[in-house]
Amino acid sequence: MSQISDALQPESDPLKSKEMKKVFFFHFGCRVNQIETLNMENSSSLSNSNTTFETADSVEQADYVVINTCTVTNRADVKNRGAIRRVQKINPNAKIIVTGCYATTDREDIENMDGVYLVVSNAEKNAIPELISNIETGVKDTQVKPVQETIFKSYPQSLEKLSRAYLKIQDGCDKRCSYCKIPMARGKAVSRNFESIQREVNTLQEANFSEMILTGINIGRYKTEKVQNFSNLLTKLVNMPGQFYYRISSLEPESLTPEIIELVNHDKVAPFFHIPLQSASPRILELMNRRYDPEEVKQKFAALRELHPGVHIGTDIIVGFPGETEENFLETLCFVQNLNFANIHIFPWSRRSQTSLDRKLENGELKMVHGAVIRERVERLKKAADLSVQEYIQKTAGMVFRAIVESTGGTTINVTTENYMKCTLPAKLNLDKGQLIRMKYDKELNGELISNE
Repeated sequence: MSQISDALQPESDPLKSKEMKKVFFFHFGCRVNQIETLNMENSSSLSNSNTTFETADSVEQADYVVINTCTVTNRADVKNRGAIRRVQKINPNAKIIVTGCYATTDREDIENMDGVYLVVSNAEKNAIPELISNIETGVKDTQVKPVQETIFKSYPQSLEKLSRAYLKIQDGCDKRCSYCKIPMARGKAVSRNFESIQREVNTLQEANFSEMILTGINIGRYKTEKVQNFSNLLTKLVNMPGQFYYRISSLEPESLTPEIIELVNHDKVAPFFHIPLQSASPRILELMNRRYDPEEVKQKFAALRELHPGVHIGTDIIVGFPGETEENFLETLCFVQNLNFANIHIFPWSRRSQTSLDRKLENGELKMVHGAVIRERVERLKKAADLSVQEYIQKTAGMVFRAIVESTGGTTINVTTENYMKCTLPAKLNLDKGQLIRMKYDKELNGELISNE
């Protein structure tokens, strides 16, 4: 912290220097947490009449540390608590403000931790800049606006920090998966009005972004009075003028409708779909309270590939769900082996308190799978996943895709293709961060520039 003396100026001098405070932000978890953290960093409201604020480069420099937490797994909770302890150890003078999903579901546990100055729920998260400003005037608490007015509040994004823009369109979840705490952390599904989304698309275009990532907790549940569903929203968005495309961050299997599948080849849609299955065993899906048929999902994937042979289809799989038998696991393993996924996130099952599954475990309705069995199944699935990814790369090598330049200035230029392959190009090429190009890659993901857009 630096303090500038005002002793040489009269008290009434309007040019009197302000005290400088530094704030360090970091987050765990999903893209929604990432964009919400960026919004806090970019907030112009982080100032008051007596104090100015700037983002700190490290915890050591900070007067305030804001930790945006995740609670999707037990491991995430462990990381949250570990981060709080490390910050308190590194900089015991910093005021630690904890927010996010874990702060919402387990507030009391965090408040009892040493060094925590304030705990802020997800609904209040966008008020944190105002909160910090008020703290400096001696007010620890602040009245926040209703959730609908704050959770979609956004601040300017720039190519200095990001090569691809984030566009939050939805929050909350009405699904009740038996193992998941996120509905408790995020509340009921709410959707951003189309006019607000439209304005931000125009703003992001003006900032020269060529890719906009549509984010939310369950964007497939998008619905407003004027826009009936997510496919209706996407149809409106792709009709907006400009040279850019949207990436759908994640979509539940039941939300992958024929209308959305038909848009896979649209210029404004990246050929990328992340569909979190969690399992391909009908019995386990029923225990998870996830109501869809794996065979119907397989047909949807076939329809996508028929329209676009290079489409990226990724998924999430939970291994070792309580009650999962070897037969149930093999159903998922065979599904993965036959579906040629471009990316698979594998999660060993993690027990979450306050869920309906946790209550079934407590009363003995279900039993946990032994840890050694879970680890062995994870390794088998990883081998299948690695093979699937390599097959996808070989299949798409030589195809031409659009791509965004992520970084330049090193020994190579790093790019992300529209089908979400991380590739490199020769450093000698004259390209700028955020630039939209066309390229192809080989089996080692070495890229070849075809053209500048």
